[in-house]
Formats: sequence, structure tokens, C-alpha cells
Amino acid sequence: VTIYGASWCQPCKVLEAALKARKIPFEEVDVDQNPQAYAMAKKASGTNGIPLTLVQRGGTMRWILGADPDAVERAYRGES
Repeated sequence: VTIYGASWCQPCKVLEAALKARKIPFEEVDVDQNPQAYAMAKKASGTNGIPLTLVQRGGTMRWILGADPDAVERAYRGES
């Protein structure tokens, strides 16, 4: 699980706290510090906004826009 977000983004902080509480491991990519990685994520996901979360499971990639910990957990667990 990779979250593209920013230190000033309140929804990003909410999402990160929710994933920590659910014990879902994730990496953070600060879009201000790494704009190139964010540009690649925007292109791959076809969307623009943060938090933007990538959940990779096996060969499947799922992009989730917004602070939606339920959707991230479903993707992390392999549910639809």
C-alpha cells in the first residue's frame, strides 16, 4: 500500500491514522518532496488529487482516490 499525499493534507492524515489503527502497512510518498513519483501515479491512475492510494496485490493494482480507509482495506484484503 502506497499513499501519495502531503504533510499539509488533513484527509491524508486521517487516512494514515485509520490504516495504522487497522494495522495495514503502508508507505508514504510526499507529493511536494517527490513530484516526479506523483506525476507517474497520476498518469497510471488516470486521476488527480490526494490522498491517492495504490494497493498492489499479486499482479493487481488498484487506485483509490480520497480518504477511504474501507476501500483501502477491502483492496488490501483482496475483496471487491
